[in-house]
Amino acid sequence: MSSSGTLATHTFRGLAGRNTIEAYTDASSPGGGFWKFDFRAAARFVPGSLQAGMGVVASVDGRSIVFRLTGISGERVKFAFELSP
Repeated sequence: MSSSGTLATHTFRGLAGRNTIEAYTDASSPGGGFWKFDFRAAARFVPGSLQAGMGVVASVDGRSIVFRLTGISGERVKFAFELSP
C-alpha cells in the first residue's frame, strides 16, 4: 500500500532458487495497516515456499503473505520464496 492507502504494484525479476525481499516503511501511519505480497501472477513461483523472516505475519497461504504493521516509521518485514528455473 502507498501512504494514501491505495494499492501499489511492483514488478521485479527474481533468480531461480531462493529469493529474499526486505521492505520497510518510511513514514508513520496512525493505526497501522497491512502489507500483502501476492505471487499469483508469478509464473515460476514455487507454491508453498514463502517463509517469513521478520515482521508480524497476519496470514500466509500457498502464494501470498500478509504482514500486520503497527504504523511506526522504519518498521521492517522480510521474507523468502523460491522460483523454479
